[in-house]
Amino acid sequence: ATAITLKYSADIRAGSGNIVISNATDTRTISITDASQVAINGNTITINPLADFNANSSYSIAIGSGVVADAAGNALAAIGTSSPLQFTTGNVIYAAPLSAGSNTSGSGTSASPYQSIEYASTRAVAGDTIYVVNQTTAVSRSYDLKAQGTATSPIVIKPVPGSSAKYTLSYRDWETERKSVV
Repeated sequence: ATAITLKYSADIRAGSGNIVISNATDTRTISITDASQVAINGNTITINPLADFNANSSYSIAIGSGVVADAAGNALAAIGTSSPLQFTTGNVIYAAPLSAGSNTSGSGTSASPYQSIEYASTRAVAGDTIYVVNQTTAVSRSYDLKAQGTATSPIVIKPVPGSSAKYTLSYRDWETERKSVV
C-alpha cells in the first residue's frame, strides 16, 4: 500500500482510538498504536496500511477526538469527521515482463496482462500502479519506460501483491536526457 502522510502544526503523539479510512466497499480501521501501520515522528503521522487500496476509488480519512494528542498529552480535536479528508487512488495496470518493446497483447488486467512493461508504461498516468505479474523464468531485458509521474503522484511499478518474485531495476541518467522519473 502507499503511505498516507498527515502533518500537524506542532509535535504530536498517539492518544487512543482508531484511524478510519473508507470508501463505499472498503473500510480500514487502524489503531493509532498499531506500529505496523502507523508511525508518529514529531508533527507527522504516516499511515501505511497492510493492503493496497482499491484502484480508481475515492477514500475518506477520519480521526476521532483524542486519537491524536499534543506533546503534553492533551487530546486533539477530531479531523475528517464533519468535513472529510479525501483522496483518490489511481488505476492498476498489470504487465508481464515477457517481451521488450511495444507488445500490445493483453488488456492490462490481472487475467490478461500486457505482455510488455514498456507498453504498460505508455498506458499509465500519474498516480497509477503497474503490477508486474509472476514470472516463472528469469528475464533479463532493457525497457524504455514512457510513464511520467509527479513527486506527489508517482507511477509505481512493483510485483503483484503476494508475489515472491524479485525484480532489479536500474536507470540511466535521466537528467541529461531531460526526462523526469519519480
